[in-house]
Amino acid sequence: MRIIFSIFLIFASFIIGYTKEKQPVEYVNPFIGTANSVRPSIWESNGGTYPGAAFPFGMVQVTPDDYHYNSLNINSFSLLDHTSGYPKGSMGNFHIMPFVGNIQSGKEPYSTFSHEKEKALPGYYSVFLDDYAIQAEMTATEYAAFIFILRATNRIRFI
Repeated sequence: MRIIFSIFLIFASFIIGYTKEKQPVEYVNPFIGTANSVRPSIWESNGGTYPGAAFPFGMVQVTPDDYHYNSLNINSFSLLDHTSGYPKGSMGNFHIMPFVGNIQSGKEPYSTFSHEKEKALPGYYSVFLDDYAIQAEMTATEYAAFIFILRATNRIRFI
């Protein structure tokens, strides 16, 4: 009986004393460096980074274009060859923008968003596009990007 009780105490003290150690990736904040700087540098006042989903040394980076934390609009998302910072801003190739409705002549669709409905983790980005009531979630692998678009009703078009 004493042996069983001793084993129970050892096991219980192990469980109570055990604290999960954080992994280094849990300390990453993808929004660092996305705001316009109050101190212009050789890159002007652009933050120079983006919060999108990227895979280390991968072929794709899925992210909002010309993203600045102070901005409240998203114009499009790009998938390939994303560059950050001066002089080109934060843009890439193969732009997509989920929206509902018709394209007005000479006007590209964009949407407002709020940071309360935006989430970025290493390899993952999600935002709710307020103007179209669309939840856009994206992630990247070494060779592909996955974009999940959710809207309760209506058809979604990509440009």
